[in-house]
Amino acid sequence: MGLAMQPSNIESAPISLVDTMQAVAKDPSSLEDRTALAVALQEREHPQAQAAWEAVAFLAAAKGDFFHSLLILRLHLDDEQQRQVLQTIMRYFLADPSEQTSPWDPKLPARQLQIPNNPSAQVALALQLVRDLKGVKLTAAIPKPSLALFSDLPEKLLIHLLRKMEPIPLLEGDPLVQQGQNDQACYLLTHGRVRIFQRRNNGQDIPLARLRAPAVLGATSLLTTAPHRLSLTADEPSMAWRIDLGLFTSIAQRHQLLVHKLRSFVREHLQMLLLRFYPQLMSLTEPERQILLQTFLLQSIEPNGVLIQQDAPSPGLFIPAYGEALVFSSQGGSMQVFVAELPEGDICGARAFWQQMPSPYTILMPEGGFVFHLGPRELQILQQQAPTLYRKLTELRQLPY
Repeated sequence: MGLAMQPSNIESAPISLVDTMQAVAKDPSSLEDRTALAVALQEREHPQAQAAWEAVAFLAAAKGDFFHSLLILRLHLDDEQQRQVLQTIMRYFLADPSEQTSPWDPKLPARQLQIPNNPSAQVALALQLVRDLKGVKLTAAIPKPSLALFSDLPEKLLIHLLRKMEPIPLLEGDPLVQQGQNDQACYLLTHGRVRIFQRRNNGQDIPLARLRAPAVLGATSLLTTAPHRLSLTADEPSMAWRIDLGLFTSIAQRHQLLVHKLRSFVREHLQMLLLRFYPQLMSLTEPERQILLQTFLLQSIEPNGVLIQQDAPSPGLFIPAYGEALVFSSQGGSMQVFVAELPEGDICGARAFWQQMPSPYTILMPEGGFVFHLGPRELQILQQQAPTLYRKLTELRQLPY
């Protein structure tokens, strides 16, 4: 991945100016070699080291690696310089590709180089070389960065987001999101790959998927206070950017369509999880599952929110999609007796609903979350439009809850 990070606290020998200059002269288009030369100047506390990093960021952007460029800007340039350079770069990334006819060829010819013996002269030459961007150009034909939820933001708000989200470099095995963690934030994975798994009550980790960048992770947590339901760890060296609820809200207040886009994204994400990983929907055909989940209403549940109240009619069918549901029963008194835990994907409410009887259980979500709800009106629509699927749903009356 070759991301340019801050020097670590581990002591190491200074990077050789001569070796890195020779490497850059041999291949001026090498981002790795230019990064090494910028680090060498920074190690020597050169007063213009920031200008060297600006040139490296420009080269990364010209090669189409927008987030590498952004990382360099965020780590090595002061706030005002970040803003100016980012505005320049974003004009090309946001431009209409038809404005330019051909992309830049990222392979530059070798430079002729004579390295002086004087150390001060070597430093001066190194700065000149790392800043030499002859033949490098930004065009509207460079690949656009994948910004997912945020791709439609106006330029001013997008630049604000890019300057405020938190960079999180990850080594293989590093956790990004931990199940049970209360963290209202989403993550933009821009490099690498993460492993997604869920820990069950017996302590077993169930692998669910591997997801490669670019991807948005943890977006559901922006809409609920329920703890994370899955864990994500880096499967290889990776880079993510954290967007917390405060930053998201500050942008959404000025761009209200962002919340609508987030809700649509979360619904599609939860539908995908239910379709891929939860067994009670596996008996349905693919078209039936698609119809069913398109008919279900996605509802947000507050902490301790009751889905079904004991001794009351069931308001329909529920599928917990984010957050666990607990089943309680009270018999001859006010004391609630714990009966069962329903993980995501378990359908509840069907027995009392189809038998048209008061529910023998109270089902609630102690930490809140999201459920898919199919009420009487939606079931009537299914009966008319998908009668075979409707008949299959009536068989759910055999489920215990």
